[in-house]
Amino acid sequence: MNRSAATVRWCRPAPAIPGILVVAVTAAACRSGEPPAEAPAAAPSPAWSIDSARVVFAAARGGPPDIYVLDRATGMETRVTSYSTLEGGANGPRLSQDGSRLAFQVRRGTDYEIWVRDLSTGRDTNLTGHPEYDVSPVWSPDGTRLAFMSTRGFELGTVGPFPGHIYVADLAGGPPTVVTRSPLTSSFGPTDWSADGTRLLLARLVAARPVVVELDLVAGGERRLTTGVGGSEYSAAYSRSGDRIAFHAEADEESHIVVARLDGSERRVLTAGPGLRYNPRWSPNDEWILFTVSDDGLQYDLRAVRVSDGQLLDLVVTAEDEREGDWWPAPT
Repeated sequence: MNRSAATVRWCRPAPAIPGILVVAVTAAACRSGEPPAEAPAAAPSPAWSIDSARVVFAAARGGPPDIYVLDRATGMETRVTSYSTLEGGANGPRLSQDGSRLAFQVRRGTDYEIWVRDLSTGRDTNLTGHPEYDVSPVWSPDGTRLAFMSTRGFELGTVGPFPGHIYVADLAGGPPTVVTRSPLTSSFGPTDWSADGTRLLLARLVAARPVVVELDLVAGGERRLTTGVGGSEYSAAYSRSGDRIAFHAEADEESHIVVARLDGSERRVLTAGPGLRYNPRWSPNDEWILFTVSDDGLQYDLRAVRVSDGQLLDLVVTAEDEREGDWWPAPT
């Protein structure tokens, strides 16, 4: 159901965020061989709070989307990018683990590129620069590489989803490296990178249904994490502790946020009722999961669900579209 007013309210000015122009609005690679050593999964951050959280997301404010940030402590919304034109806009924002860089995808007509903003300088760089589709950026835990899906090398039709491979690009330069052995579709990956730097989450079709798969970046093999029994399962994310995943499970014109152990045990559905829910992202303290929701299949908002008891919280809910949220990292 469409909403006529935002649940968030705009009050005093938001604190400055490096590399971001504040606009207050009142409606609301993997190289060949082994990858470099990275830190093991860290404990969830106790310093993070839902009341002072910041959320980055894509929003359509009267036209194609751009990237925005909501500061829950102040209620202020900040516009991050200005790529909205008649040819397309920016979406799919993902923050590096240290919060220093923002990756997102930009559409211009039929071309999609991965861009990176250095938040200390405000400089944007086109990472991919290729005439084919380059979408779905995912950061390595050390912030030096990006995984993404690309259709390069495939002949495309006029309607997607399109075939392609997952590539990893080093921000220091050089051509990206293919890390998948067999192609997948542009709808299914990648969605997250493990904290130890050795695995990626994606989805593959098994018996005509997508299931969550973990790609080993060292050995090159894949391991199936969900069964797909009863519906489609994809858009998975690792918990910050690294021992669980959250994912989107879809069946009978409904979709829900589900959590489970990496071996598929202790599976639990966190949401209920009709509507669509996808793109789960664990909070820095693993207590909440941010997701995109549509109650009517037409207009989209951002909500969070508390993992312990299923309590729902509206984060960005307006009469316009808000999608693909990501939490700002916890303060250090």
